[in-house]
Amino acid sequence: MNNWSKLYSLADRIYALKPWQFMLEDELIGVRDPVTDTIGFTSVMGNLGEHYAITVYLGESALGQFLQLSNPEIVPSPEMVLEIPQLMVSFEEKEYLDKEDRAVMKASGVSYKGNTLRPVFRSYRPGMVPWFLEERELESMVSFLEQFLEVVVSADAGKWKEKSGSEGQDIFLVRDYKVVGGKISWKNTYKEILIPEPEELSIPIDMDLLNKARKTPVGKNIFEIDFFLTPAQVEETNQRPYFTYMLLLVDQQSELIISSEVMNPSEGIDNMLSQIPGLLLELFSKRTSLPKAVYTTSLRLAEILFPMLQDFGIQCQIKPRLRSLEMAKSSLMEYFGRS
Repeated sequence: MNNWSKLYSLADRIYALKPWQFMLEDELIGVRDPVTDTIGFTSVMGNLGEHYAITVYLGESALGQFLQLSNPEIVPSPEMVLEIPQLMVSFEEKEYLDKEDRAVMKASGVSYKGNTLRPVFRSYRPGMVPWFLEERELESMVSFLEQFLEVVVSADAGKWKEKSGSEGQDIFLVRDYKVVGGKISWKNTYKEILIPEPEELSIPIDMDLLNKARKTPVGKNIFEIDFFLTPAQVEETNQRPYFTYMLLLVDQQSELIISSEVMNPSEGIDNMLSQIPGLLLELFSKRTSLPKAVYTTSLRLAEILFPMLQDFGIQCQIKPRLRSLEMAKSSLMEYFGRS
């Protein structure tokens, strides 16, 4: 049986089991991947009966991103979800299948009748369009789903929840492996998972532009700024397609768009973020005055830009809502929807 056939068989077992009826999304099970040695954290979606899926968050940093989404004080944005490295099997109505899904099913001898929900497998990488599994990911996904089922159908299936919860939220059940005589054997372990701190961005700065901005007087305008994922997709030859991001700057009083810079995440999210201060400096270098204040709703953008802006004597604030920015963003999203 090839990996695709195994995956469809495993997905069918999961769908028949319906773990979303007895598991919540934050009841995570770790599985160490024999292919990459990375721990994948499996999460069950569908407890509310809306969308059924098993998601595997790949690595400790991805786990940290998922846990951040669970914070009730944070309103998740589309980019927060799509920037988590993950593999997913979701169960979809037949009209949502792509032609590639149908071709793989046919080649694997898999068929479904009537209105039965079909398993759909996707790989998520930061900034990229959800895509079809590559061969290495296929092999990893087989291990993740096999070991997930081993835990949830075992005789003592409920005990892992008790042990994980009793020792704190940083203790997780992890199915770990060792190779004996060329064969892989698995066992339950309980591990303290440490979420790594995000790496500090290395931001290139044009000193000529920086010195020019420092000499430019502060005016009376207030700018509103945001950075967000757009629905626009770019597909280059033999490459995984990516979503574009946009750095949007609006004058609060006039409601005019000052700048709308389209950005490419294909070289990495951090690489893209590190370019933002330089883009703003370039814009400032063409103006006769700097804004007296810059407002944003984005904590990430504030962390990147506020130190530099405060150095120029510009007031900086995070706001829950920015009306002029919302109107401009809404108009742009309508344009993307028509494109």
